[in-house]
Amino acid sequence: MKSKITLVLSLLFTIISMGQNNDNLKNEILHYEDENIVLIEKGRKLLIQKFKEKDFEKVLEIKDYLLEQTPPSYAAFTTFELIYLMYWTQEYKSLGDSILKYNSVLYSDQFGCKKEMTIHNDFLSETLDEYSYKYQEDLVNSLQNAEISPIKKDFLILYFKAGFEEDYTENAKINAQADQFLTQYPNSKYEDFVRQNIRYKYSHSDWSFGYEIFAGYGIHKKGIADNFRNSIPLGFNIDAEFHKFIMNGRLTLGPSKTLKKIKQNDIIWNKGSTATIVQPELSMGYLYENKSFKIYPFAGFTWITIDPSEDDTLDFPELKDLKISALGYNLGLNLDIKFNKKKNIFGSEYSFIRFRYNYNLTQFEANLSKYSGTIHNITIGFGKNTRVTKREL
Repeated sequence: MKSKITLVLSLLFTIISMGQNNDNLKNEILHYEDENIVLIEKGRKLLIQKFKEKDFEKVLEIKDYLLEQTPPSYAAFTTFELIYLMYWTQEYKSLGDSILKYNSVLYSDQFGCKKEMTIHNDFLSETLDEYSYKYQEDLVNSLQNAEISPIKKDFLILYFKAGFEEDYTENAKINAQADQFLTQYPNSKYEDFVRQNIRYKYSHSDWSFGYEIFAGYGIHKKGIADNFRNSIPLGFNIDAEFHKFIMNGRLTLGPSKTLKKIKQNDIIWNKGSTATIVQPELSMGYLYENKSFKIYPFAGFTWITIDPSEDDTLDFPELKDLKISALGYNLGLNLDIKFNKKKNIFGSEYSFIRFRYNYNLTQFEANLSKYSGTIHNITIGFGKNTRVTKREL
């Protein structure tokens, strides 16, 4: 009995001890203060106060002190904050090189260093953004009167103006100013930065791609017309354009019927049976186009195969050995009517209605020469064309 009481008391003592240890750890965590974080947070708050009071000498003193006292694993400022503080404290001589240490007008890591950045809720970034935008004319005037080299002055002004455009990646004015800077100061140390991070100019790629779904009517002539009824071509097309040249890859399936009993190597294909004329095609054309139309003549190759239906091959398995196929040549004319055009900095696209005339000349071998002839496919299709843009550096 005593041993049981002792065991229960031991368990109760253990549970109470664990609870007290958890409470002690909780209190330790709650009362823990990182001296570096405290220094940074209080220093930033004082800096904001002095900034709003326009005491920029004190702002400079606090900024430099925090940068000096902050350990390497911490960051007292984001890059945006540091750069724009330097505009306000007029540290123009070192500002240009500081900007070059990171690779974006609006966003960046900390000067190429990976640091443990605490989340600051003191609105320093927002304050700098608000005041810099509000007094941007004064800041630019101050830069223009600064005793620094013309190239550094023009770079700092260009960078500053680009940062306050709503969408500087599409801003023609900033691009024009960047072009002027690059022309005026060729091969400068700022050139790569301006090309990569300030000037955003796009041009259309040399390539565009499209697709089309089509249907139409196929008129047979000569030998193929004697054996097979006119077809109903249905299919899919892929376009690839390069400059003024266009390549079409088409697959056409044309349902038809036999017009007479066909005999080949003791295989009999009955009159009135369903047939499918399969035509994979590769052709190339030369484009003439404007904003509304695109027209091009084309020529190429096709492979023509005439197959019995799956149902017939199930009923008459010998039809699987029936081989009616040949290489063919094709030429014709294509007209696209464009609509629903869209364009942005990433590219352009439009939909189109396509009218196409395709003349196919079949070249069957001697033992199949009775099928030789021509197929005239007239199709109407719907499709889309997309051309991406490329950035000019």
